[in-house]
Amino acid sequence: MAFEKLKIEIETLLHSLKGNYSIAIEMAGQLFTLNAHQRCEAASVIKIPILVEAYRQYEEGKILLEQRLRIPKEQRVGGSGVLTHLSLEATLTIKDLLTLMIIVSDNTATNIMIDLLGRESIHQLCQIIGCHHTSLQRKLFDQAAIKEGRHNVISAHDILLFLREIRNGERLNETSRREIIKIMEAQQLSNKLPSLIVDYGDNDPVIAHKTGEVHGVEHDVGIIQHQGREALVVILLTDLESNAEGRQVIGKIGKAIIEHM
Repeated sequence: MAFEKLKIEIETLLHSLKGNYSIAIEMAGQLFTLNAHQRCEAASVIKIPILVEAYRQYEEGKILLEQRLRIPKEQRVGGSGVLTHLSLEATLTIKDLLTLMIIVSDNTATNIMIDLLGRESIHQLCQIIGCHHTSLQRKLFDQAAIKEGRHNVISAHDILLFLREIRNGERLNETSRREIIKIMEAQQLSNKLPSLIVDYGDNDPVIAHKTGEVHGVEHDVGIIQHQGREALVVILLTDLESNAEGRQVIGKIGKAIIEHM
């Protein structure tokens, strides 16, 4: 009954939204989807497949998470993140780069990981998992590729498959899955799913998530744990007249999910 009420509440919120949406929510063995196979501009949610592929290659011995890399000037790009502001002498481990890629959505870290892992390897992982609507066609902040019409795309269905993989999939061992969730729990961008959560004291919800946004696009996806229950949540909003409205709707959905857990 609670899940049915949640569905009605979310549908009501989305009905008044000036934009499009692709939604997938899984909780207590029940699944709620709206336009889940619709392809959407990925924005920074494309960093989730990159993170999973990095840990897969780590388990296969292809990369070392503690290997330190220098960040040359020519690899630094604008947009979100902090690496572009660091000294040229700075070195970071691959794990540091993965962490920055997620918790502050660092575009420079993301592009370094795409080069290191290989775009084709990331694509193959998506195909193996069954994510046929997901495509990494370019690096982040690649203005030339954008002008050519190359865009990274995802769907709510595909990202739900990745969240399942992170939570209890068989392609990564338990240690890697725990590390990925720990990184996502450290998310610093909290103006969407967690934005309207009240103080539950010692029972505060734990949200391991990844946001994404560009003009007209607002996304938040992740794993919410509260009072012994768990929800896998994918909210992708596109073609928005107002990004602020999109953020507010995602915040209200996050609050509703927790209230029904």
